[in-house]
Order: sequence, then structure tokens, then C-alpha cells
Amino acid sequence: MLAFSVLGLGVVITTSGLTYRYTLMLICRLPAHSFWYQVAVFMTGFLFTPIVPTITGRASIIGPILTDMYKGLDHKTQHNSRTTSMLYSSGQDSLNYLSAIFLTSAPANFMIFGMLPVQEQQAFQFLYWAYAASVTGLIMLVMYFILSALFFHSYHKIIIDQSSVRKELNLLGKMNWHEWLALVGIMILALGIATSSIHKIKVPFLAFSVFFVLLFVGVLTREQFTKKIDWAFLFLLGCLIGVLATMNHLGIDKLLMHNLSWLGEYMRHDFNSFVLILSGVILLVRFFIPLNSGILIFAYRLITAWRMPAGLHRGWSVLLF
Repeated sequence: MLAFSVLGLGVVITTSGLTYRYTLMLICRLPAHSFWYQVAVFMTGFLFTPIVPTITGRASIIGPILTDMYKGLDHKTQHNSRTTSMLYSSGQDSLNYLSAIFLTSAPANFMIFGMLPVQEQQAFQFLYWAYAASVTGLIMLVMYFILSALFFHSYHKIIIDQSSVRKELNLLGKMNWHEWLALVGIMILALGIATSSIHKIKVPFLAFSVFFVLLFVGVLTREQFTKKIDWAFLFLLGCLIGVLATMNHLGIDKLLMHNLSWLGEYMRHDFNSFVLILSGVILLVRFFIPLNSGILIFAYRLITAWRMPAGLHRGWSVLLF
């Protein structure tokens, strides 16, 4: 339910025209410096990370924003390969770099969440997941901009044709009701998630309610509903959760635990060696099987290996995956 609702909200954001207006307003207000443009591109992708759970969906939002931003640059900056490479790299990295921070930002996160016991799923909701991964995410974010500055060496002032941007913004006129409803829906969902500990409404039901209202009032048409939502991902997610239940019923999970018991020993007693071994094994396996299938196999094994008498160590699980 949560994955379906978040995908639907992502479609509403893109089809309403809200992203294009956001781009023009961003260009009008940003300081004329390449650093702030890089920050704006990256943080825009980061902003949509918890809302749109697939890289393809986020790319469909960030792509037009980045293209429009590039067109607003002066001729000299457009032909500066380092600056343009930095901006496009930031746009691409923003799609997936911090996807492990939020529960709703990647198919892998939903897979891992579906593997957890019911009691762990109740406690391991959106806010706790983000809280457990927040320190790692902050370190990754700071290091990204430091390494980017050292690699590209492309921070400088730029010239923006503000008149053409403002003209385009004036042509759009005031926000239409589709844009307003999309914006209000996002704000309600964000507020509901932030206050979930108070109203006790589960995030999946909250997200579905917001999406259902937007669908009911006609913000999303029937054609957009059938063609724009990533149904293949939803079917894949449902099938994978069903496969896990089947594996548990047939005892395949115990067979995997027995054959990979050595990996669990490393994880418990020598975590540094475990990280190195796991990285090497994952890189090797990725040559032969798709990403989501690899995540499914390793996540299941690691979750079962990390279980303790008191349950799963939640914080380390988020950092690990």
C-alpha cells in the first residue's frame, strides 16, 4: 500500500507541472554561483527521494529540472565542461546516493522491510528508519560535497539570463488547482509522517488516503493512472514478498542459514572483515544476477544471521543495507 501510494504521488507531482514551476522559481532566487546550483540540483533530488521510490521516477523529475537549469546558464558556463559535468553528476548522484536513508526511497528498502518480523515492522516505520540512518547520511552528504569540490575544481560565478526566466514564469501565470492540490498533498503527507507518533495513524494508510483524495478529485487522470505508475515494480515487490513467505514455509531459509553460517560468524565477531568479504561477494554476484534479486538474497541471509534473542538490532540493519 505504501509503495503504491508513494508512486502515485510521484506521478501527481510530475504531471501537475509543479516541478517545472519549481525550477524556474529556483533559478530566479539562487545566487549566481556554480556551488549553489550544484547544491540546488542535489538537494532537489534528495527532496524527492522519500516521495518517489524508484530511480526512474526520480530521474523523470530531476531530468527536466536539470535541463531547464542548464538552458538558463550563460553561454560561457554552458561550454565549461567541468561545470556542466559537475551539475549533471550531482543530478545523477542525487537519484540514488542517499536512497538508503529513507524507507520509501528504493525497492531494496521495501524488500528488506517486508522481510522483517511483524513486530519489527511496527517499530521500524519511516521516522525510525530515517533516524537510525541519519548520522551515516549526514557524513555521506558532507563528504560528497568535499570530494566533489576537490575533483571538479569548478566553483565560480555564473551569469543568468533572469529576464527570460522571469518571462517564462510569468507565462505560466498563477498556480493552477492541480499544482495546489499536489503541493497540499505533499505537505499533508510530510506533516502526517512527522506527527505519526501523536495521531497513531500508520504511514501506509496516511499515504494511501492522500493519494486516494487526489485521485478522486481528478488531479490524476485514468490514463495517467494506468500508464505513469510503475506497475512492474509493484508486481515485483509483491512477488518477492510472496517468495519469502514460500521460502519460510518450505524451510529453504534454514538451508540458506546452514550453508552461509560462516558469513554470520564473521558478522558477529569480525565486522571489519565481514564488510570486506560482503563487498567482494556482492560485486562478484552482480555480474550474474540482477540488482534486486541480489539484494533479496543477501538481505534475507543477513537479517536471519543478525537476529538475536531480543530481536533484530534495528540501527545496524539500516546502516548495513
